[in-house]
Amino acid sequence: MKKKILFLILLLLPFIVSAEKFNIEFESPKMYTEHTFNSFYKDGYIFIDTEYMGNSLGTDSLIQYYDAEWNLVKSKEYNDFSPELITTSDDFIYILVYKQHKGYTIYKLNEELEAVNILDAESLDWNVTTGALIIENNKVYTYIRDEESNSLKILELDENLENPIIKEISTSDFFNIYSLLNLPDRVDVEEIVPIDNGYLLSLTDYRDCTEENWKPVPSIRKIDKEFNTVWEKTFDNYRRIDNVVSTPDKTFFIAYSTTKDSERKGDLLVVNNKGELEETIIVDNAVGGLAANKEHILISSGEHHACLQGNYTDEDGCKSAIRHTIYSIEYDIVSKITGKGQVVVSTSSFSHKGVTFEVIPEKGYVLSEVKVTDEFGNVIKFTDYKFTMPSANVLIEAVFVPDNPNTGSFISYIAIVFGGITFITTYLLIQKSKLNKIKW
Repeated sequence: MKKKILFLILLLLPFIVSAEKFNIEFESPKMYTEHTFNSFYKDGYIFIDTEYMGNSLGTDSLIQYYDAEWNLVKSKEYNDFSPELITTSDDFIYILVYKQHKGYTIYKLNEELEAVNILDAESLDWNVTTGALIIENNKVYTYIRDEESNSLKILELDENLENPIIKEISTSDFFNIYSLLNLPDRVDVEEIVPIDNGYLLSLTDYRDCTEENWKPVPSIRKIDKEFNTVWEKTFDNYRRIDNVVSTPDKTFFIAYSTTKDSERKGDLLVVNNKGELEETIIVDNAVGGLAANKEHILISSGEHHACLQGNYTDEDGCKSAIRHTIYSIEYDIVSKITGKGQVVVSTSSFSHKGVTFEVIPEKGYVLSEVKVTDEFGNVIKFTDYKFTMPSANVLIEAVFVPDNPNTGSFISYIAIVFGGITFITTYLLIQKSKLNKIKW
């Protein structure tokens, strides 16, 4: 009897699977911490580090492309190249760049990181501005500013950054959110992030700011497709929010505060689907480059202006302060047991990693059936109790039956004799840390 009680307790108790870690650190060979932009590309990652050379000298940037195993594939340096936005298609990288004394320019890079097309802002009769860079249906979209009316319009280009078409903001819900929300004066939309069934907005409220007390209040608001507010979370202890990204379950963003010495401090925060603050992953030294998909989160940390001295940098004695980090998302595995036995998962459940599990019947029972599905009902094939973890939660269902009619309890025997079915079902929830920190 004691053994049965102990077995039941062990079965119901959650246990923690330790997270595997890769600690690989590198310094950018020349770039220092001004800011950084990161993005997913093909099966790897793009990291762009920039070095601010002073108002009269512009900004240099180093673009680095790493494969899925974090090996450096290509790197290329661009001069007078300050990235503002980055987005990728299957084969190309598009970057909205600010060039000193030339305004905003759009670059199209191939996998060799070479510029194959450039939309030169100097050749236009209107000014490209920051705020959005979107690829949709083989078209590239961004904002332009009409200098005569000082109003925003949409610039549509083909994938070669040619054949420009100017459209009114009202032709697109995404670009039209500013006017559709009817925001109060002195509340700005800083960033718009499309998500399933709606949008995430980064807002800044300047209404209580004066020259004597300049303290804007940032917030994140989730709205549905009809632009109704689902939830909104304000962050009074910060002055600005940047790089809002979303996964199916979480929203990640960098919130900046400013010290008395005007030193900028960035925290990487996480809120859930209800807008509740869950945790702070990085404190004080998040510098940007935040990107996320269903498998990983990219973020860079370090010290802002770590090597900046006046209007020049000390190249002889300065080392890069940037550290790029990948957080690999770990999903839940839930086991449903019918009969008497247990399922034990012996490996972690990070997306696209191999998962190994065991099915262990109690004495007198044998395994009848095992089925593995994801949270959407898709069947996952496995061999030798091993499968590849999808970007979703997983259910392992195991059915154990008595080895013979005389095995097990009297209830089990009666159930088999009379064709009935007795279910003894236990749920084993494997709780894990949602993020596996991988950094170099």
